[in-house]
This record gives sequence, C-alpha cells and structure tokens, in this order.
Amino acid sequence: MNDTVQFSTAKIEGLARSIEAIMDAENPAQLLGPDLTSLAARIPSDQQVTPGAVVRLSLLNDTLCLAERAIKNDGLISSREIHYVGPLVGETQKYLGRFRQLYRDVDAAGEQGVRHFLEQHADDRQKFGGRCKSTEWLGLSMCQRATQLTGDAHFVEDYRELVVRMLDDLFGGVGSGSESEKQAVVRELHHRAPPALPERDPREAAYCAAASPEVFHAVAHGSEVFEPDPLDVEEIHAEARAAFSRLLYRSATASHGKMLLVKGVAGSGKTHLMRAFRNQVHGGELGFVAYLQMSTRVENYARYVLSNLVDSWDRPYYGTVSPDSGISCLSDSLARDLPRDALERLRDEELPDDVLDMLVGSCGDHLLRIEKYRALNVDLLRALLYLQRRDPPRRARVLKFLRCEGFNAYDKKLLGGISAFDDEHAPARLLSEFGRLVSATGNGALVLLVDQLEDIYHLDQAAQRFRLAMDTLRHICDHVRSAVIVVACLDDFYTELRSSLAGPLLDRLERDPEPVQLTASRSRAEIEELVGARLARLFERDSARRLFLQHCLRTGAVFAVPVRVRCGRDLSPDAVRDGGPGDGAEQRKPDRAADLLGGVEQAGGDTSVLLGDVVQGD
Repeated sequence: MNDTVQFSTAKIEGLARSIEAIMDAENPAQLLGPDLTSLAARIPSDQQVTPGAVVRLSLLNDTLCLAERAIKNDGLISSREIHYVGPLVGETQKYLGRFRQLYRDVDAAGEQGVRHFLEQHADDRQKFGGRCKSTEWLGLSMCQRATQLTGDAHFVEDYRELVVRMLDDLFGGVGSGSESEKQAVVRELHHRAPPALPERDPREAAYCAAASPEVFHAVAHGSEVFEPDPLDVEEIHAEARAAFSRLLYRSATASHGKMLLVKGVAGSGKTHLMRAFRNQVHGGELGFVAYLQMSTRVENYARYVLSNLVDSWDRPYYGTVSPDSGISCLSDSLARDLPRDALERLRDEELPDDVLDMLVGSCGDHLLRIEKYRALNVDLLRALLYLQRRDPPRRARVLKFLRCEGFNAYDKKLLGGISAFDDEHAPARLLSEFGRLVSATGNGALVLLVDQLEDIYHLDQAAQRFRLAMDTLRHICDHVRSAVIVVACLDDFYTELRSSLAGPLLDRLERDPEPVQLTASRSRAEIEELVGARLARLFERDSARRLFLQHCLRTGAVFAVPVRVRCGRDLSPDAVRDGGPGDGAEQRKPDRAADLLGGVEQAGGDTSVLLGDVVQGD
C-alpha cells in the first residue's frame, strides 16, 4: 500500500491563492457568489470562516465529491483508495469543521478514520455534503467567475487539470473503475466547463486572414521587376550580384559594353535577380534599366528591344521614391544644361506653339555646342526637350518617335516638324543613341535585362532566332561603351543552342566575363532571412500589429524583443507584468491591456513594434 501514489493538495492551495489575489475584500460576492457569501456571514466569527476558507473548502469539496464517485463505483473502499485520498480527506475535514459542527471533532486520521469520513460525507445531504445539490460544483463556479472577471482562462484550466489528474490516478494506478466509467465523469466535467480552444497565435491569424497580402509566391512576374523590393535578401545569389556590380561600376571607363550570362534551372530565381539588379541601379541612380522578355516571334529584334526599352522607361524611375518616369528623368537631366531662362520658357504652358517650336530648335542647337552632346542626333535631343512641357498629346508623339514608329502630318506638327526614324535600321541606331545620351547626361550605364530567352526555343527556326537576338545585343555592346547587358536563360536551352553562335560572340558570353550559375537550393540561413523578412513586414501592418500587441500584453509571451511605443510608454512584457513604469502595482489589473492599447492608438499610429526573430519565435 505504501508504494501507491497519494493525492497532493498543493495544486488546490495554489489555485485558492490565485483566486484570493483577485478578490475584492469589500465585495467578495463577485467571486464567492451571493449564496456562499451569506452562508459565511451567518457563521459565528470564532469559527474563523474567512473568504479564503470558503474558497478552499469549495475547491476541496468539489474534488472530494468526484473522488467519492470514483471510489464508490464498485461499492467497496479499498486500502489503496484510502491511502490515495487520505491527504484530501484530512485537508477537507480541517475546513469543513469550521462550517459544520458534525465534522469538527471527527477523527479523519488513519485508515479507519478516512474510511469513516468518506462513508459519512458521501451520504451527507447538508451543505458541503457529498449528496448536497446546492454546493455541488461550487469550486468550479468560482473559477469560472474568476475567469469572467479577469479574462484569464487559467483558473478554469488549472481546476480541470487537477481534477482530471486525480481521475487518471484513481481509475488508473489505484484501480477504482474502468476507463468508460472515468470518461463518464470527464464528459460531465467538460459539459460544465468546456475545454478552452488553444489560443491562436496572432501571427498565424494575421498570415491566414483573408485580407492579408500575399507574402509568398512561387513565380516572379515580369511586372514586378519595375517595383522596389524591400524584402530582397542580398545574400541570395551573392556571386551573380557581385559580378553584376563589377560590370556596373566599371562601365564608365569600359572600352566596350559587357554581357553577363546568368544560367539556372527553372525556379532558381532568375527573374527575381533581374528585379534586384534594377533596384540596385535605379535605387542608387547608377543608370537606366530596360527589362524585356524574349518570348515573342519578331523579325527585327532591335525594334523589339527598343520598344521594350521605351516601355520600361515610361514607368516610374524608382517607385514612390522617384515617381517620375525614366523618360521624364532623362529629359530633366538634358534640360539642366540649358540656360535658366530658356528652361523656364520651355515649361511655360502659355507659350504659343510656333514660339515653342522655335525655342526647342534653338535649345537643341545650344546642346549641340556642348562637347558631350556634339555627336548625338539633334532630333532625339529636340524630342526629349518637348517633354519639359508636360503636355500629354506631345508626350504621346515623343514616345512614338522614340519607338521609331511612323508619323502622320499632325504628329510632325506637334513636334515642330521632326521626322520619324522609321527605316529598317533606325531602331538599332536609336538604341545606340540612347546609350550615349545616358552616359553624356551623367546618368551612368545603359542596362538591359534580357529574361526568358529560352522561350525562343519553342518557336520555329529557334537557332536562327537565338542567333539574331544575341547579335542585336552584341551590336549594342559594340556601340555603347557603358552598356551592361544581362542575359538570363535555362541551362539546357543554352547548351542546346550555343552551337549556333559564332566564336567571337561565344567568347563575349563565356569569357568576358564568365557566366554565372544560379542554384535553386537555399541554405538554412538564407531561408530564415527570406521568410523572416516577409513575415515581419506582414506583422507590421496595423491589424496584425494590434493582434500581436494584444497577445503580448495579455499573456506576457516573449515572441520578440521589447515592444516600444514612441509615445514614451514601455510595452515590453516585463513592464506589463510589473504594472508599467511608475505604477507601483505588483500585478497587472484586468483592464491594463486595454489601457495600454489605448495609449498606442492615441499615438496616432506612430508606433514601432520590433518583432525580432519571427522565424525562431517562441
């Protein structure tokens, strides 16, 4: 018998103390309920019936009644059962004796005393007796009221845990009954106090919310290349980035343009890398980038490249940081070399058209007298100067001119009689002019990002088309010293079609500089950086940030470094548990979280939640 485990009342005492800690001495009925409060008030004061004693007896009586149900399943009380419940009986008799004279002098010591107490209590129909309906489950009701008052579910959860643990012992090692009999008692407990659903991690809720933005996607789209990427992880494809950077920074002193071949399997991140290259160039104002996909059937690849270049430059130069289009930025760079009064007149919307045409002509001649513009085509300079007017009809004609599209008489009139470049070789010439103009205006390199070259493979005469496309890019490198061209394609495609290229072009692609091979697999550190950056950005949204802050305030969970609010209040979990700076409170009041959240909202959204390592969170 002595090797049998015994029930410990320590859990009951701990739960009772936590209930006492939140009890209002002036109004104990909030927790005890009106019946228990009036019952305690009627007992003479010399019996030491305090609210704390009522709390303990309620919890002890609930537990003892459930133990008696288990023990009486077979109609017998075994020595093992007496040994197990002995401490529970002794502690219950100590508090029950303060309420009931009948139990005050009962000897509940020893096996015989415990047996006698159990038999008497199990058949007792008076207050706190085993068969009294009015005091049945009083301890549970008190824990439920504590949870309602504080919003903290641990009162009910701790109650359930200690009761279920006792039932496991009695129906298990002690041998008080079958598993089905135990489950009947557990079902009643769950009916009266349903188990709380696990609290959902606020980060999971934010990630799965229908209104949540997409943070992960398997395919990078061409349209994304033109958008800044604050989530880029620079450690990924570091070798390719370093090779591109070398070409970019050396382009100002290069003797001819360079082509960087980037190879990799599908899904290795080629398009994402193109986006990173554009952001590097435009974010640092190191040049002008054009992005194009070679997924088309054309006869004149120079015209196709030029059309995509104009489309690329007709987009914002660098997102919201520099929202003007690339074409407008290039025009502004050109206009900076004009006299101030001439520039002001160009931008004067009241200037008559004939006067504007004469002014653009004279400004073009002024630029030609400057050494760095002397070799450039004057009609290109004049067309770009018309953009200073910010006039939509003229802008549309300038874009037609830059694409080498034909003009009608009205188009020519809007641009002061400029003739379109519409012959077969005009696109190649204008590409070269663009490269020299970017360099002359001090805007750095002409960067072409050529993606999905493998799509040519699925067209008819794939080898011939591949050769023509690559020869167009070579022509640009030959005529624009500051050109940097990145060609991205699949490994097997390049291997299949490289034999169609002439030796000198192969040397440019494979020796000066050498190709870069991308790998699809990522290291653990790279994955953590990639995932962490995206989740952190998601959690910084207002709705997700509020969920996260509420959770930290309520539970003290340490998912991150301390939360700081620039309104001057420290919202770290430690500060919350201590009652906040300067409060002097030993524990957080039930409405403390709401108070602090109100302080965040009063800050006008000027908050800073530092989420720390969300990948390796708690």
